[in-house]
Amino acid sequence: SSPTATPTPAWAFRVIAKERLCGGETRPGYIFIYVEDEQGKGLPNVELRVIWEDGEERFFTGLKPDVDPGYADFAMTPGVEYAVTISTAADEESEVVEGLSTAGCPPVDGQILSSWHIVFQEQ
Repeated sequence: SSPTATPTPAWAFRVIAKERLCGGETRPGYIFIYVEDEQGKGLPNVELRVIWEDGEERFFTGLKPDVDPGYADFAMTPGVEYAVTISTAADEESEVVEGLSTAGCPPVDGQILSSWHIVFQEQ
């Protein structure tokens, strides 16, 4: 018998952007999350999971439709490292973004907290 190929994971959502934001016009210390469909339109009512060493929080996109239907944000605590993923059906998996924290920005106007811009896209 010939060996069977192991399929690569079929992510329900793939991370298409992960960017550290330093200072400027963004609120410091936040994770800004956008979830979009294959055409780039914001998806409301998508459950997100933010995980850290001592806990986990679940929340949904679409609570701030004035920003984007697929938008949600999360306030980080300095000194804590976070991971973000999308809660999907049991038979699906979503890519996980790890290593998110408020560290890593040089001081600008006394402001040193990083923010993150994360985009998940439906596959």
